[in-house]
Amino acid sequence: MERYQKIEKIGEGTYGVVYKAKDRVTGEIIALKKIRLEAEDEGIPSTAIREISFPLVAGTSESDQLDRIFRLLGTPTPQVYPDIVNLPEFSPDLPQYPPPRGNIASLVPKLDPQGVNLLEQMLQYDPGRRISAQRALEHPFFAGINAAPGGHHSGGGHAMATT
Repeated sequence: MERYQKIEKIGEGTYGVVYKAKDRVTGEIIALKKIRLEAEDEGIPSTAIREISFPLVAGTSESDQLDRIFRLLGTPTPQVYPDIVNLPEFSPDLPQYPPPRGNIASLVPKLDPQGVNLLEQMLQYDPGRRISAQRALEHPFFAGINAAPGGHHSGGGHAMATT
């Protein structure tokens, strides 16, 4: 959080507070959302996970979003995603970025090996190779988390420290 300087509170909602902030590194003005995690015994709410997934690789446009994803994960190729050539917007002239050194584990150094394995399966470009939501919930990463009534998870499990 030292990277960002809060300028003013923009709004507040059920899940958090939004601030106008300045990135101290780039000077860019951004919206910064502080998410409430009040029900810690219930785990992280799915709404919070969705919100978090947006700030990780948020682009200013669709093409910028894709460029940021490609820079992070590497540009997809027909070798890793054969059907990419059939997508309407596919171009062989896409900027070519290599996959991360050390694979996805290098992007999340505090995540344990089971978490890295799950993340790798979730971030497959090829939908046929991507893990389903049901199979993801059955992944060993979630071992030790007890299913509560209504299908919600509660209890222990893994955690990833944030900086």
